[in-house]
Amino acid sequence: MAAVDVVDALRALGGAARRRDLGPRITARALAVGLASGRVVRIGRAYFISESPRDECLAADLTAVRSHRTAAAHHGFALPPA
Repeated sequence: MAAVDVVDALRALGGAARRRDLGPRITARALAVGLASGRVVRIGRAYFISESPRDECLAADLTAVRSHRTAAAHHGFALPPA
């Protein structure tokens, strides 16, 4: 089984994933290399592509999903003032 680049795997999973979601093709060494190079960051229990927005990182760590206001902002809808 060939190894997969950790950044490619994270992109395929929406930019964020927990270790168990990355599957067996992402080795601990690949994660360590990604973290050391700065291409991958870890916040809490989840791994992210380094350019991922912080709010998405925190939501993924909490296993949350976008809802209402954050979903509208993500899709570019106009929002009323807070």
